[in-house]
Amino acid sequence: MRTTTLSCLALLLLILAGCEASLHENFVDIEKPDKTPLGINLNAFAEGENIIIYQENIPIYYSFETSGREVLKAEFTLGDLLFESNGKSGELWFSPNQLPNGNYTLTCNLYVATNTGSIADQAGMEAYGGTMSWKVTVAYEKEPTETPEMATRINEEGYLELTWEKPYYKYMNFLNYTVYKRGELLATIEDAGITSFTDKGHVLDNGDWYNVKANFEDDVSWYVGYKILPNDNITIEQVEDLSAIDFCTVKWSNGKGYKCKWNIYVNQELKMKETEETSISIPLCAFGTQQYDLHYIQVEAVAYDTADRGSYTYSQSSTVGMMGKYLGNGFTNFDYNESDNTLYYSIFDEIYSMSVPDLKPIARHSSVSPANNTNAINTSEMNSRVLVSYNDALALYEGKMLTAPLIHPVSNRVNGMGARILNDDRIFYIEQTYPKDLMACILSADMESEKRVTLPESSFYGNGVVSADGKYIYLDNSVEIAIYTMSPEFEILEKKVYPTNESPFSNARFMPHNSSLLLVRRATTNTDGVITIYNTEDMTAVHSYEAQYANIDPKTGYLCLSQEDQVEIIDINSGETLFTLPIKQYQQAYLLGGILISSYGHVLNINPYLKKK
Repeated sequence: MRTTTLSCLALLLLILAGCEASLHENFVDIEKPDKTPLGINLNAFAEGENIIIYQENIPIYYSFETSGREVLKAEFTLGDLLFESNGKSGELWFSPNQLPNGNYTLTCNLYVATNTGSIADQAGMEAYGGTMSWKVTVAYEKEPTETPEMATRINEEGYLELTWEKPYYKYMNFLNYTVYKRGELLATIEDAGITSFTDKGHVLDNGDWYNVKANFEDDVSWYVGYKILPNDNITIEQVEDLSAIDFCTVKWSNGKGYKCKWNIYVNQELKMKETEETSISIPLCAFGTQQYDLHYIQVEAVAYDTADRGSYTYSQSSTVGMMGKYLGNGFTNFDYNESDNTLYYSIFDEIYSMSVPDLKPIARHSSVSPANNTNAINTSEMNSRVLVSYNDALALYEGKMLTAPLIHPVSNRVNGMGARILNDDRIFYIEQTYPKDLMACILSADMESEKRVTLPESSFYGNGVVSADGKYIYLDNSVEIAIYTMSPEFEILEKKVYPTNESPFSNARFMPHNSSLLLVRRATTNTDGVITIYNTEDMTAVHSYEAQYANIDPKTGYLCLSQEDQVEIIDINSGETLFTLPIKQYQQAYLLGGILISSYGHVLNINPYLKKK
């Protein structure tokens, strides 16, 4: 405690004659003494003769100078407080509740022995007495009840700067400010006029907290500023390039733009050390690679200068290197409408439309069949109609905005045998009444009327499709292939059967805009397969390819083959390979409108690489 001794010897000169000592009800007249100097020392901070009390629960220490006389009694009054003592020294204790801020008078009544040797003196019944008083100002200097929040900014050099208000104090003896980050001492500032601090080691707002204390003598400290920063992360972003097939650019940022350096690891290998660059070029992964198999990149931010680096490190990791664009988990069905150049796809129970080739979202629509995911999507070859198949309903949309579909309930539609919009806008699907009747069903364009034809088959057929002109129905049950020729009125004109001993894992589709050609896929093993294009009239093979999956792009007419780890685009007419690309092993890939689509929901614009027809 900072103290000043108040010497009061001159205030109490006992030159009283016959002083009446009221220590007992019996008192006597005594001889007038010589001048007897008595006094008091008060250890308290003072301005002049004015005592200043500015700290809570700090006592005033006192001691008496009595020229060898015994102190019989001392009475102190301060405001409404009374202190009594019979010793030569002591303490005056009080609390803010007893003595709030204000102006007071401290009075001391002192009684000391006369030392006359009389019986009264010996009995302590005879005394000299005197009174002294002082002005007292109570002005407690307290720590703020609420710590003010500090202001922050990024200064001109790119560093975090904290600023706080200078605390108000008048009597306390300032020592320094101490600045803490996460409870760790960062700096000590001894000039009370400096109320800011620059943390050059701060590289990211990641929930860090700062506190500033003002420290005074007597082990007194006040919190004068705090700041809790937001919980941000380093951002890592692969720059989207929907047609890049070799390399991609990955960039990063600490959000606010704090000056720092970066350590960059790719697949746990340090690629860039203490760089100021904020991007890197890395090879793309094979098309269709899922998130968990992409490149693993870790970005670490460190202070620009080594001397400013503290004990905390900040890093963020991500997977990058995806080729094209990922549509989302739950991707299952898709189709492309050449008329409006739009890609349609489903994720769980929602239907989406996307423009081609820029792959920008257009619209989405929730399932019209509660608790049922999409089974298939089919688009018209003649206009912008879109048909979505569910277990118990068909939904027909007019165009890419996917608004207000027509709904037709179905009860026994055969899953896997996709419904289709015919060129005359009628709608075809296959229904089975278990266990025997297999029905070919055709709806009018407005879904108001329906016609059914029984297909004379005795067992379930694993694959069934119709040509866009409605002329042919293809059925395949792995034992035989049946092709029905239909009249314009949807009557059976002819049935042709072709025996086969091929694997049952097959599917077929008619060539876009050409019902005379049929593309059939048969798997020979789990990893191998054969793609054959047949003449629909007599099922003679026109082309054959070794591949697992295939489709024909209705826009370009090119054949897309998915092999074990490669996708190949072929011009059927010339037999020329137009484009090859690494693909994630055993993935399925399809080409629609020049957009390559993986069965996991990746899309890639390969139009720039295809020869123009």
